[in-house]
Amino acid sequence: MIETQGFGSSQASEKKNIKPLTFHRAEPKGTELLIEIIYCGLCHSDLELLANNWNTTKYPCVPGHEAVGRVTATGPDVQHYRPGDIVGVGTLMDSCLACSACVEGVENHCEGPNGPTMLHGGFLTPGSKEAAGLNTFGAWAGNVVVKEHFVVRIPEGADLARVAPITLTLNPKGRIRHLALQMAKKMGAGHIVVFTTHPKEKHEAVLRFGADQVIDSNDPAAMKGIHRSLTHILSTVPVPSIQHPTSARSVDEAP
Repeated sequence: MIETQGFGSSQASEKKNIKPLTFHRAEPKGTELLIEIIYCGLCHSDLELLANNWNTTKYPCVPGHEAVGRVTATGPDVQHYRPGDIVGVGTLMDSCLACSACVEGVENHCEGPNGPTMLHGGFLTPGSKEAAGLNTFGAWAGNVVVKEHFVVRIPEGADLARVAPITLTLNPKGRIRHLALQMAKKMGAGHIVVFTTHPKEKHEAVLRFGADQVIDSNDPAAMKGIHRSLTHILSTVPVPSIQHPTSARSVDEAP
């Protein structure tokens, strides 16, 4: 076991008092990497987690999922990385890698018995009481252990302090619209539509970032005109009352 120093809360009563914590990680096995953390960002969801605002926090709690680090050790089956490589780590550390969602490259929707394994907090959708007891510790720490499938190589010369917060996009969530827009454009997306509630005078700025079309989501006619025309939807709205974009069936069946 690897003794690790991190930061977080050891119990619910300390949720507003972040303090140093000591815990242990297993040695890397299989296709896992041991990564020494160099930089880690601060996401609003880290604060939500510490405060248990979603009623899902397991204590002790060590957040952090926007990380850049150096590979220091590898499991025996690792193929693409070696010690010394600089990599980025997002919100996931594992999944079944066998279901249709994982095969399609959307591991955050893993259909395995426990869903994906989050970098902190354990399984996303534990299917048993035993699975629900698993806790994992994030990147507000000296190191993490992650399967190589869930990291990306960081180019030489990159400003690592600036790169770390962008690793959140390894599993899209949060308010990352401008980053996602630019990345989609660079990756060759054919026609990018951005939905917004901002006034029209701000639409030009969105177009400069690379959007091909801007839709006011408060405009019923504009929304009707775009109906069933999109193949992929990225939602960056952290509001529970907003219907999740993957709920396409209920949208299609609505009167």
